[in-house]
Amino acid sequence: MITQDELKEKYTYDKTTGIFTRNISGHGFKKGQVAGTIMNKGYVSININRKPTLAHRLAWLYEYGVYPDGQIDHKDKDRKNNKIDNLRVVSNKTNNRNKKKLKRNISGINGVSKIPNGSFVASITVNGENIYLGIFKNIKLAEKARLDANIKYGFSATHGKD
Repeated sequence: MITQDELKEKYTYDKTTGIFTRNISGHGFKKGQVAGTIMNKGYVSININRKPTLAHRLAWLYEYGVYPDGQIDHKDKDRKNNKIDNLRVVSNKTNNRNKKKLKRNISGINGVSKIPNGSFVASITVNGENIYLGIFKNIKLAEKARLDANIKYGFSATHGKD
């Protein structure tokens, strides 16, 4: 793994933009060129010693001198936004409580599904256990039940948002 000193020798990181630029020319790259590529899941990756490394983990190393001891969460859920004030170290549990709405979500609300009789069922998964919140006549009541559960179980205010 690269050290903070080695990283700073090869790259400059602007904590206000979250962008790394190259300090050295070579291998088809020029000094001052923006480093990294956007991977298929939307994260920025920079090759370090021929190994793809996530830019948000490098940003943490660059600023604090250590690798994060947990997962790095993008507070605004924008995987390309590597500004240091948008990053925080969290547990897997906490990170799972700050996720975007899934693309396969049909109702538009996390944990709410329409059932064949036209009603809506609400549920939430906490520590791997699915908790049934009830069946509701309309989507607004189901949404309220789910939002109340988000608060009760400590989910992020932005959990399930785009």
